[in-house]
Amino acid sequence: MKSLAEVQTLAVKRFQRERINVLREALGLATTVTWPWVVPLGRPAERDVLAKIDEVLAWRDAWIEAKALGDFEIELDTVAWRSIGTQTVPVRVVFHSTKAVAKVAGVSEQWTQVVMRARRFVLQWPQLAETLVHEWTMLAEWSDEAVEALHRVLAWFVANPASGLYIRQLPIEGVDTKWFTEPRKKVVQRLLTAIRSAQYEGNCVDLAIVPSFETVCGLKPLPRLIRGRLLDDNDQATLHGLSDLTVPVEAWVQLPLCPEVVFISENLQTGLAFEAQQKSVVFFGLGASVTQLVEIPWVRRARVIYWGDIDTYGLEILAHLREVLPQVESVMMNRVTLERYRSLTVPENRQASGTYLEYLTHEECDVFEALKAGDMANLRLEQERIPWSDARKAMLTLVQRAAQ
Repeated sequence: MKSLAEVQTLAVKRFQRERINVLREALGLATTVTWPWVVPLGRPAERDVLAKIDEVLAWRDAWIEAKALGDFEIELDTVAWRSIGTQTVPVRVVFHSTKAVAKVAGVSEQWTQVVMRARRFVLQWPQLAETLVHEWTMLAEWSDEAVEALHRVLAWFVANPASGLYIRQLPIEGVDTKWFTEPRKKVVQRLLTAIRSAQYEGNCVDLAIVPSFETVCGLKPLPRLIRGRLLDDNDQATLHGLSDLTVPVEAWVQLPLCPEVVFISENLQTGLAFEAQQKSVVFFGLGASVTQLVEIPWVRRARVIYWGDIDTYGLEILAHLREVLPQVESVMMNRVTLERYRSLTVPENRQASGTYLEYLTHEECDVFEALKAGDMANLRLEQERIPWSDARKAMLTLVQRAAQ
């Protein structure tokens, strides 16, 4: 015998499971949701009634009282029992609408808000209906102020499809740069892409390949700054003594450099520690953005040596880099180094998936697997913790070995 609380639990589960479909229904879109939704309550047997008559009668009376709520139908049946006579018992609950399910599930206000917000967006931009059914977080959880701002943001971008402004220059009432958090930018990008797709329908425009928020919104992207150091005195003299540069990738392309060796350090302080070395440059602090170095022709022609943390993310970055720069060599990213400096390791609480292992060497794969399982699992050896004298010696040995 299902109690009202149990049916409420089922209503919560159904609402969560079907919320996209029922929102599609509310917006007039094709949907797989069907009504009515019938929940059998389980008819008590006569022996159960005799054993727990007070409990069964209380259950029956609670459902008869619940019928007055009007959110659902309770179908009753008349049962003739030999021992206790004819009794009326509830046998099933029938829901005819999402509104009824939402009320029993305790989310009536949320459902009303979601539908009202979605319909308002669709009233202004009908082409958003299909996209909006997947924007539950915005529709259900954003504040009224944030949603109002979203309307103004979309309207401004629709009216100004190619402003060429930086994001901090946007003259939108009530919207400052702090409004544009990463989750909100993603919502704006998805909704604006849907609007643009409808606008360009029939033209040869593939918006599926739009790479960035700025491109979708017609904004000017911030420069992709890359920091590096010229380790060769001659290169420094060519640039009037400049050695530590943070400039866009396009500027690095234009510099009159032709290094034989390009070092790449995952972290900033190790990059700063590199000493003078002829015909060499070091880039550092790029993290997963390191692959943009492939855009610099003289990097592609150089010998490239990568040094990063011995953890799953450091090895994943190396794999991504080698995918675009096949000549990349690694230094101190192997099991021998991990074992030697194990006392300096810290936990790696979250690990990378390792989907690019085909770009790692046998030694690199070996240490990756060691970090995934066994007595060295979940360790991280940050490159800064390796004594600099040891690291410097390892890099010079690698460079000199190839030069011989």
